[in-house]
Amino acid sequence: MQKSLEGKIGRVDDMLERRQEARRLTENTRVNTLLLSSMQQSAAVREADLEEAYEAGEHFRIEQEKLAAARRREAQQRQEVKESVVRNAEKEREWRRRHQAVVAEQAA
Repeated sequence: MQKSLEGKIGRVDDMLERRQEARRLTENTRVNTLLLSSMQQSAAVREADLEEAYEAGEHFRIEQEKLAAARRREAQQRQEVKESVVRNAEKEREWRRRHQAVVAEQAA
């Protein structure tokens, strides 16, 4: 009878240990699931941050390209104005030369 009770107690002890192990594993699984969920959320946030940074970088690049194009246009316009000033000065010199020739001819 003693052995029978000891056997039953041993089986109960084993069963209790298995239950404790099952509870521990269940708790570990729950904690790991929460940790995984948190990591996934963090990864999603990082991904969103990266997308936002990429979009900001793209926006900055586009704005830089627009600025560079505007600077090229301004430089082209300055060059055109300089060339126009030179042409106008040449025309004015030519007009003065002709005017002086006409005045000299009329005076003679």
